[in-house]
Amino acid sequence: MMQSSLLTMLWIMIFSIIMFMILQNNLSIMQLIFNLLIMTIFTCMIMTNLSSLSLYAFMMFLMIIGGLIILFMMFLSLISNQYMNFNLKKIYLMIFINILMLTIFKFTPLTNYLMNNLIINNFNWLIFMNMSIEMIKSSYYFININQTYLYPTNLIFIFLMMFLLIILILVTKICLINSKPLRSIKK
Repeated sequence: MMQSSLLTMLWIMIFSIIMFMILQNNLSIMQLIFNLLIMTIFTCMIMTNLSSLSLYAFMMFLMIIGGLIILFMMFLSLISNQYMNFNLKKIYLMIFINILMLTIFKFTPLTNYLMNNLIINNFNWLIFMNMSIEMIKSSYYFININQTYLYPTNLIFIFLMMFLLIILILVTKICLINSKPLRSIKK
């Protein structure tokens, strides 16, 4: 029960961060990098809950943080004293929408039933459908690289590919805002 509500909360937070970045047109570079960092942390938490090994989540977190540090240093050398304008009304609106969505998902019996009985149990069933007890107990099965690309565990890789596509789009958007050291795109 606790794990399903935590996963629901993390998915809602990731969705709200993506919607905030889509709906907000004039975000500064630092705000985009901060939102990307928060989304990476939430995604790593979801991957840790869905996987038996947290190695994938840790490696993804280190790679994204390394790329964000490089972007941060590049833009820090370019922008000396740029004012970051915060629109508090939109931030309060997004916080209110998050709280409203969390309360709706928490106190609606249908969503509790769906999250507890259908989604989580089906995911557990898909993972452990073809495994015997010995395979589950042995950690060699999860470390074997050939098994990670097969059906039950490839859901994590599909999730990683979608996340990296979103990050690629966001980093491109960050680089197009200020294209001083980069090649300008001819329009």
